[in-house]
Amino acid sequence: GSSRVLNGTPLGELLEAWEERQMPTLAGMSKRKAKCICKKWASLRDETGKQIWPQDGTFNFQTIKELRSKVKPSQIPYWYCWAELARSREVKGKMERDTAGNPSLEESKNEARFMAPLLSKPVQG
Repeated sequence: GSSRVLNGTPLGELLEAWEERQMPTLAGMSKRKAKCICKKWASLRDETGKQIWPQDGTFNFQTIKELRSKVKPSQIPYWYCWAELARSREVKGKMERDTAGNPSLEESKNEARFMAPLLSKPVQG
């Protein structure tokens, strides 16, 4: 059916990383629920009525950041998985592009600083 996850999509990549145990998951979290929540998020709209979250997810920091305020408290651990995977992909990409390695490392530290306040922000709702 339409619930199949396509390889090469951000959601497919997230589930693959999940398989390989590269996700900061907590007890009780499941891949099935991650898939279900990702699809649910696709129905969320911003103030102008525009869809916030694509059906198959995204690794765009701005979108992930925007999604944060709409996510239910019980879904935060799943949101965190997206945020972490986006960050690690970004870091990996920069390290591949930059053979010296040093500027990349500096940038990834800045990104970690960028994500930290998002994760510690108190949850409304």
